[in-house]
Amino acid sequence: MPWRKIAKPRGVIALLSNALRVCAGLVLCFGLYAVPSANAASQLPAAPIEKKVPADPDMNFIIVRSDANGCEPNCPEWITAQGKITAGTADKLSRLLANPTNRKLPILLNSYGGDIRAALTMGRMIRRYQMTTTIGRTHFSFCDPFTDNTCRPSVSNKAYRGTPWQYGAKCMSACPLVLLGGVVRILDDASYLGLHQPTTVSHPYMDRYWVTWRMIHGQKVIISRKLLKRISLPSKTSIGLSSRLKGTLGSYIKEMNASSAIMDEMEKAGPSTMNLITHSKAHELGLSTRFESLDIFAKPDICAGASPAEHCVLIK
Repeated sequence: MPWRKIAKPRGVIALLSNALRVCAGLVLCFGLYAVPSANAASQLPAAPIEKKVPADPDMNFIIVRSDANGCEPNCPEWITAQGKITAGTADKLSRLLANPTNRKLPILLNSYGGDIRAALTMGRMIRRYQMTTTIGRTHFSFCDPFTDNTCRPSVSNKAYRGTPWQYGAKCMSACPLVLLGGVVRILDDASYLGLHQPTTVSHPYMDRYWVTWRMIHGQKVIISRKLLKRISLPSKTSIGLSSRLKGTLGSYIKEMNASSAIMDEMEKAGPSTMNLITHSKAHELGLSTRFESLDIFAKPDICAGASPAEHCVLIK
């Protein structure tokens, strides 16, 4: 049987019936919400809150060196991560952790959430390197690189001087999934942890192909297929945990040795509200492994002696 190619009728692209397909690219994200001013964990409201806040800038990662007196030349350092988790945030973290020294540093998270897929990737990356996570910010000694574009590192290893700062720090929505990545997960009484239902946005599209085929023993065999055009279809938004998303999150939570009840806490608040989790509840769910002040990361004496803490960095 000779080779044959589909003819192209005038004005119409010849397509096989199976050459049309609809695909959905899922973007899973969480909204942005306000938290009350810093209070003790016992004062956190039990009911979801409903105040919206402006969108965070995209998350960035800054290396910080303690400015405690007397710690040089061997001082504690940490990574402070602040902003919205986007599809590209995991790549930023991957580039930062390409330096083996940075993998030994604890990560202070301060975020209203964002892209859930990126959060899962980040959590697995953190777990792979056996890192410590916590909720916190950094009080910078000279200038704040998150808000000042002219701010430059003040240490020779490109770190910024500062102290850990827990007051008002928050980890909401997708951020707790990153927090789960830590082998050690520390919570301070002045920080905030929140969960709610995710919003899933699908972006369907239809592909059209030009297909070349031949008949072999009475059956049509496709030889080649060339994409001609991709047609975007109307976006669709769904709220809550679908069975597929429950499966994805369930596997991740189990992998991180935490409780599947985390998903139940997500279901308690819609996308426009936030379920603030008390620290005792967080410990019960496995979102934390211990409660401590963030001061433990910056004390100069932890770098003294024959066995300094892992996140102490010596600058000769």
